Amino acid sequence: MPIFVPFRALRPISECVAKFSAKTTDFKNQEEVLADMRQNTETYYYVTKQNLLSLVKKPLEHFFSMGAQFIQKKMASRDLLQDSKPGFYVYKQVDHATGRTYTGIIGLADVLDLDKNVIKKHELTKVVREEYLYKQLHYTEVLGEPVLMGHKYSQNIETLLEEACLKTPEYHFESIDKKEHQLWLINSLVETEKVSKVFGELEAFYIADGHHRCASTLRHYNRNPLPANRFFMIFLLDETQFHIDSFHRLVNGLEPELLKGLKDKISTNFEVSSYTKGQLFKPVKHSQYGLLTRNESLILTLKKNLKQLIQKRIWM
Repeated sequence: MPIFVPFRALRPISECVAKFSAKTTDFKNQEEVLADMRQNTETYYYVTKQNLLSLVKKPLEHFFSMGAQFIQKKMASRDLLQDSKPGFYVYKQVDHATGRTYTGIIGLADVLDLDKNVIKKHELTKVVREEYLYKQLHYTEVLGEPVLMGHKYSQNIETLLEEACLKTPEYHFESIDKKEHQLWLINSLVETEKVSKVFGELEAFYIADGHHRCASTLRHYNRNPLPANRFFMIFLLDETQFHIDSFHRLVNGLEPELLKGLKDKISTNFEVSSYTKGQLFKPVKHSQYGLLTRNESLILTLKKNLKQLIQKRIWM
């Protein structure tokens, strides 16, 4: 079973949390990030994206050191405070644009569980991105965004979260992307032991978003094997709360000759069948894809032997 432990969070006071909180959805471009940073000089982006404000090119280490100074400044002004005792943090987000609500819990996971395969991954990672995030973590000494993980549904966990949400929240605010956020503390010894017990009944955690953050924390611990570096922050949701949107890629600039005999070329790795012309097929099961060109629409299903090979590489 994976380890899940409480911790003493470094977090904004209630009056500053809305300003300090970074936007929870991707910006369309760098200009939007800069506009937000210029408008709000308290945002967490001042920890991670100082380089965007500079007109002079310098090593990333320089900018991450500036991020660390930003944190020290906020701690000195007591806009950021560290909790006096360890706890778990129940977090609820309401997306009014989609009508979806997510309620889960934040705590620490053990980097060693990544190699034990009780924290399961489904993506390969890029070394360049791992190194970038390693430097960010090493120089700022904070992980401001928890890794999103899933777990199998548990009635005991659902009941625990429902009980926590009956109390007055520590935070209740709206971020600039119009999402509503609430946070509750679980920090009494009786409560934290109860959380540890019910989560200790789970066989595994599943990484939903944050493979590179996981890899960078493991890299950080391997290079700096201190007890404090062994654990990293995660946000756990049960499997019933996940909503996976379609993910599309547009490829342009291809020469017409490359599309000749497309079915034959693709059939090396996929089972190929035709779909309604002009409409993009939406996958209905694992290892299935839709491919749309000007001339045809195809359903692609990864061949069984390749699927097994990929799974072996990812889960090993």
